[in-house]
Amino acid sequence: MRAFIKYVAVPVLAVFCIQLAGKEYFRVVSLSPAVTEMIFKLGGGNKLVGRSSACDYPVEVKSIPVAGMLGIPDAEKIISQRANVVITDTVAPGGAWSKLEKAGIRVVRLSCRRVEDYRNNVITVGRLLKLEKSADAEVRRFYREIDELKTNGPFFDIPVLVLLGVNPFVSCNKNTFVDEIVTLAGANNIARDITLNYFVLSPEYVIKCNPQAVIAAGVPGDVKKYIRSVTAWKHLDFMQNDAVIDEIPSELLCRLSPRTPQAVKLLRKMLLKKIECKVRPEAR
Repeated sequence: MRAFIKYVAVPVLAVFCIQLAGKEYFRVVSLSPAVTEMIFKLGGGNKLVGRSSACDYPVEVKSIPVAGMLGIPDAEKIISQRANVVITDTVAPGGAWSKLEKAGIRVVRLSCRRVEDYRNNVITVGRLLKLEKSADAEVRRFYREIDELKTNGPFFDIPVLVLLGVNPFVSCNKNTFVDEIVTLAGANNIARDITLNYFVLSPEYVIKCNPQAVIAAGVPGDVKKYIRSVTAWKHLDFMQNDAVIDEIPSELLCRLSPRTPQAVKLLRKMLLKKIECKVRPEAR
C-alpha cells in the first residue's frame, strides 16, 4: 500500500506543480496606463503584480505595487515581484529592458499609433492571458461604437488646433490616434498633413490656418492663460470666440484605451457647446 501511494503521489504532485507553474506565468507588470485599463477591461486585473506610476484607472489599480514609470521599468522591483511578463505600449531607452530579458522575463511591446492598433493589442493580450472570449467581445464592442460614431453625425467643417504641449507648442498629424479622435468628433486638425507624427508647431503656422477652436489634450497648467499670452493670436477666431477646449481629461484623449469611444463622444459634445458651426447633413 505504501508503495502504491508513493508511485501515485509522485505523478499527481508533478501534475499539480505543472498547473501551478502555468498559473505562475500570469504574473504581469503593465508599464502603460492604456494597457492596464485594457487588462482590467478583459477581466485580468487579478493577474497584475505591478504597474507604472502613471497607471491610475480603474481605481482598483491603486492597490497594485508600482514597478516603474511610463515605459520605464524598475528591474529590481519587477524581479522581486516574481513577474514573468511585462506589457507596455511605450518603451523608453535604457538598460533596464535588457536586465528583464536576461532574467527570463518576457517583454511584450504593443503599438498605440492608430485606433486600429487597439484591435491587435486586445487580441494579443487576450491570447497571452488566456482571455480570448473577453478579448473577442471587447473588440466587437469597441469597433461597433467607433463605426456608429463614423456614421452618425453631427459633422463639422471647422479647423482646430490640437495641442499636446505648450512652450513649445506640440501637435500631431493624421498618423496618430489623437488625430483620429478629433476627426471622429467631427473636426479637422490643421496640422494633420505635416510629415512628422509629433512635432513643434510655430505660432506663425497657427496664424496662417486660423483655427476656430483649440483642443488641449494632456497639457498641464492653465492652458487658456498661456494661450492668451500669445499676443499674435488675439485676432484669431478661437480667441474671439473663447473656444479653447481643455476640460476633457487627458487620460481620455491621450490614451488608446477602452474609453476611446467615450473620448470621441465627449469631444463632440464640447465642440457643440463651444462652437456655433454649420452641421453637415452627410457623413464624411
